[in-house]
Amino acid sequence: MFVIMGISTIWSYWISTRTLFVMPLLAEKDVGIRQAFEMSWHATRQRFWELLFLNLIASFVSVMGLYVCYIGIIFSMPLYFTFIASAYDERFPEDQYAVEC
Repeated sequence: MFVIMGISTIWSYWISTRTLFVMPLLAEKDVGIRQAFEMSWHATRQRFWELLFLNLIASFVSVMGLYVCYIGIIFSMPLYFTFIASAYDERFPEDQYAVEC
């Protein structure tokens, strides 16, 4: 049972890291879902281990906010999204990947 839980945890963090930028791409760029997944998959290929570590740390911080009687989530979730936004801004500068209307 522990082996299955470990494998599923590793798999879920791998998938969540590779699709880390899908939601910001959908919100900021005028792209479709498939293109957002492709752009995120391509952007996370480089320096994957750094992004995985960032994802683990950001998730740990947000979970710790939940354990503090759910009050800490007010502070930890914005911090989680700040981590992700910082990585997103580094990978997708404003002028790069511009979509023409």
